[in-house]
Amino acid sequence: MDFLFLHCIFTFLLNNQNIINNHLPSCSRCIHYQDFFSILLPVNNRFGKCTKFGEKNIITGKIIYEYADDIRSDEDKCGNDGKLFEPRKFPYSILDKICEDKCNSEK
Repeated sequence: MDFLFLHCIFTFLLNNQNIINNHLPSCSRCIHYQDFFSILLPVNNRFGKCTKFGEKNIITGKIIYEYADDIRSDEDKCGNDGKLFEPRKFPYSILDKICEDKCNSEK
């Protein structure tokens, strides 16, 4: 196996008890998350938007979505706990699944 692949697996499997918010869902794994560049060229960063919240221009019909970090900061919306999180079915890597299983087993 490739060394980088093994390194990634061991990194995810290590005990991460000191990581804050490790048990909370990540926006980048939610069906409502839209990457800064596009869905075809995913780049997870702080400029990602949440397609669950936005405002439609009644003249042009264009929808301006809110930034995901603003949505997670607002407890009336998704909040820190990610209460409106819906897991993305595809693309979903094996490493994401391993990490998610590990995080759920620590609850």
